[in-house]
Amino acid sequence: IALLLGLYFAKMISNPLTRIRNNGKLLSQRQPLLPVMKDAAEFTKLDSLLHATADDLETALKRNKELVENAADIIVSANETGDIISINRSCYKLLGYETETLIGAPMHSLAVPEQSLLADEQFRAAMQSEKPETFELQLGSKSGKTIDTRWSCLWSQPHKKMFCVIHDISEHKRVEQMKEDFANMISHDLRSPLMAMHNSLSLILAGVKGKTSDEVNSDISRAVANLDKLMQLVNDLLDFQKLKAGRMELEREHFDARELARDTNELLGGFAERKGISLELPDKELIVEGDRRMLLQVLTNLVSNAIKFSPDGEKVTISMKAAENGFEFSVGDRGRGIADENLERVFETFEQEARSDEKQGTGLGLAICKLIVEAHGGRIWAESKGKGKGSTFSAFIPEHKDSQPAAH
Repeated sequence: IALLLGLYFAKMISNPLTRIRNNGKLLSQRQPLLPVMKDAAEFTKLDSLLHATADDLETALKRNKELVENAADIIVSANETGDIISINRSCYKLLGYETETLIGAPMHSLAVPEQSLLADEQFRAAMQSEKPETFELQLGSKSGKTIDTRWSCLWSQPHKKMFCVIHDISEHKRVEQMKEDFANMISHDLRSPLMAMHNSLSLILAGVKGKTSDEVNSDISRAVANLDKLMQLVNDLLDFQKLKAGRMELEREHFDARELARDTNELLGGFAERKGISLELPDKELIVEGDRRMLLQVLTNLVSNAIKFSPDGEKVTISMKAAENGFEFSVGDRGRGIADENLERVFETFEQEARSDEKQGTGLGLAICKLIVEAHGGRIWAESKGKGKGSTFSAFIPEHKDSQPAAH
């Protein structure tokens, strides 16, 4: 009797466990589960939980699929050989191709013929990278139109797949080109007449054209000052466009970073004195490497802003120090400060509202600083404890591959 009872209870336990195990296997394969067991006490609860999990998983997968299919960007996955495994419906909106016609096609075939090789190189580089890779490619639509796109790709080693998001940047490119054309037009068409006017007025002010009254000299001086501002705007636009297009080459050299601070003091000392502001300079030798003229432009701009936005009688501090694989310099003031949400915006083109209620300068200074620092392979950032608590602008300049150590 004991043996029969043992076999009976073993069967009562093993059958539900087998049923649950089979349902678990079906769940992992995303197959329909066997019906929920009846009258199996705790096993029924466990089996019901498994069914609920399967339903939740299926709902989540459907929702995820809907999000992918209805995304504004193209979302595509490819295998190890670069062939397309899946692609969402946005490929039809952007390129005019049905999803079925692209399955199995090599990813580089989406690019225009002249960028096909570049596309293949970018995909291979993304597959070998452990982090997401971003690059730009021109794609060819079914109608023959060329579309500028930005790709963000990530290789998944466990899945042996590459996942990419393709964003249409055609409109962004068009606007950027319009801005560049506009800036070039202003820069080149205004520079020559402005210089001619400046030179003529300067000669009159110097008395070369004859003696003029104090009242006339005062008017001419104001006109020359305004022309200086316009010429500075033109020069800033030219520098900005060259840096933006990567056409300004760096002239690297080794020098003592203190020289940048001293030169800045010579250029802006008068401006600081008029506001009763003292400039605190670094006194420790720091041998660095970079384009001295361009880095001076960065520091001068930062110090000029610090003086401009500081109350009279305050202090502006210029600091420099060696850092790992490079050096850092910073400019601190005790002025109006910057709200947290504006700390990154201050480096955008023509952005002044983030720091001041008044329009001062061209609005290009910090944008140019950012481009110069990035041309050196570095980064620039702003810190502030909030409005009315001052701010500090810092930049990190990394060592060049063939440069000497940044400090002695």
